[in-house]
Amino acid sequence: MKFAVALLGIIIFIACGEEQTTNDAKVQAQLDSINQQLLALREQLKSNDNVNDTHAIKDSNEIPDVPPPPPPPPVPVIDITKDPKSSKQSVDGDNAVFYYTGNKNKSVEITAWNEGKRTVTLFDPTGKVMYVFHDKRFSYSLTTRIVTFHANGAVQKAIVHNNPGASNSWSESHITFGSNNEPQWREDIRFPQELTIEGNPKYYWDKKQQNWVKQEVIYEQPVPQPR
Repeated sequence: MKFAVALLGIIIFIACGEEQTTNDAKVQAQLDSINQQLLALREQLKSNDNVNDTHAIKDSNEIPDVPPPPPPPPVPVIDITKDPKSSKQSVDGDNAVFYYTGNKNKSVEITAWNEGKRTVTLFDPTGKVMYVFHDKRFSYSLTTRIVTFHANGAVQKAIVHNNPGASNSWSESHITFGSNNEPQWREDIRFPQELTIEGNPKYYWDKKQQNWVKQEVIYEQPVPQPR
């Protein structure tokens, strides 16, 4: 009987030892799995850090693309040639009309050529006629070209080309106007320039007489020295 009890105790002890060994093995396997997962996560974090460092270095070395500044807008040069349709302002048939800025008040009106003639009429903002060019195209020609305008739409400068026909010379009248299309100065230039002896005559506009008055040139006379 004692032997049986002792044998039973030995069997129970061995069984408990085997169960403890099995539990320890499971715990060790779980710990090994956790360690492997931690190692894999550490490697992944290290790889991400390297990628971020590479991007940071690349970004610090890159020069950002700065678009060039836009070019300045072109300065409009309004040039009325022999064809009044080139004005692009207001064309009715063969007539051309320029307006003052911001309203429908006429500044310039150019008629169509009719039997070798046309007129270029300048108005003030109230509609009053300030100046009229009478253009002609026959065996000789007298044509007006408006070069520039004031900001308000009034004419700033016009050039009248005078070709006498059967001649080797010609002339131009350069005329300036105020902001209400009132004439100011006129300079007559003869071409070729070597034919000009006394220079280019200049005229100013007489408001009362409504005509051009030649500007007189006063030459200084030497003061006689006492003997």
